[in-house]
Amino acid sequence: MNDTTVPRTCGGDPYQHSKGAINKMEDKVFRSVIKDIDQVLTYIAKNILYIETLETRKFNRLDFHDISVWQLEEALEYAYQSGRR
Repeated sequence: MNDTTVPRTCGGDPYQHSKGAINKMEDKVFRSVIKDIDQVLTYIAKNILYIETLETRKFNRLDFHDISVWQLEEALEYAYQSGRR
């Protein structure tokens, strides 16, 4: 075997191990991004829109909220700026 020959183990893809590592790394990054998004949305809900939780509670009074246009504008601006970072 010379330096340009890629060893194959069990007849499979010689890059399978590195692909698995990349997929695990991508999954970890994806989960981190999702966690960050959830944190931003929760912050916006609680601190800008004054909504206690984003969980569905199956009770109209708890699941539907009146918000002002300036609250909506602030929430959208905060979300936009968070996405730029």
